[in-house]
Amino acid sequence: STQLNMAANLLAFIQFDDNTPDDRTPFTNEPNLWSLEWDYGLWGCKDYAFIGAISGVRSKDGKPPLIPLRGCPVSFRPPRRELQDEPFVGFLTHSEVVRCLQYHSIPSEALHPSVQNLMAVLVLLSKSYGDERVRLVFSIVE
Repeated sequence: STQLNMAANLLAFIQFDDNTPDDRTPFTNEPNLWSLEWDYGLWGCKDYAFIGAISGVRSKDGKPPLIPLRGCPVSFRPPRRELQDEPFVGFLTHSEVVRCLQYHSIPSEALHPSVQNLMAVLVLLSKSYGDERVRLVFSIVE
């Protein structure tokens, strides 16, 4: 697994595309952005099982990430410098996050309450706009 030298924190944003017509490629028009950078429950939760599952950083089971980190999405304007720095930046749709958790055998009830809240929001937005139009953009920072 990929490691950081110190404690790892999750800096996260939800990007959802409610501006692009259905007949066009998702995220063609500028999407909305929900910043979770001030969610101190999420920032400080140290849910290393979740962090490891979505990024490979601090993975407790030693498995490589199911979906390697992709960097920032092209349509994303990083509000923070940490989101421009590789190698600890990525994005996943809700269904990809779920697949990563399953791959690492992490049940949803084992997630920190702040991560459970994040997952509930991803479910709600994905039901409204479609899975391909909602994504978690994140950076794992020290």
